[in-house]
Amino acid sequence: MPNYFSDIPDAPQNLEVHDISSRNVRLTWNKPFDGNSPILQYTVMWRQINGEVVGGPISVPGSETTLTVRGLRPKTRYFFRVKCQNSLGESQFGAEVAATTLEEPPRHAPEEVRAITLSSRAINVTWKVSTDPLFLCTKLH
Repeated sequence: MPNYFSDIPDAPQNLEVHDISSRNVRLTWNKPFDGNSPILQYTVMWRQINGEVVGGPISVPGSETTLTVRGLRPKTRYFFRVKCQNSLGESQFGAEVAATTLEEPPRHAPEEVRAITLSSRAINVTWKVSTDPLFLCTKLH
């Protein structure tokens, strides 16, 4: 006998980002009202600040409300969102949440480092620019 009181689920609520590292984040959310039909799966997607969808969809079983997203880029801002599905259809995406992955140290030390004494209180340090895109140079005082 069909259940005439079933509907598509509400959107997942309270999406949060935890355990942020340079390349991974852990997402958690609250199970929404299921529309009187069990949630079959959640779908997680993410994008960078430019709006381009860069990740997902990743399917998560309906019994789980957490996912560790791996393989992200260091020091990059991402926007995450989650929707769910039951036997009658998909919810809308829940509210989007932003997180920035942590910086990562350079993979290689700078090359050809030279220091020239300018005075008793100053030195001039130079080095060959690394080809590592994660190598960030800063001005020293």
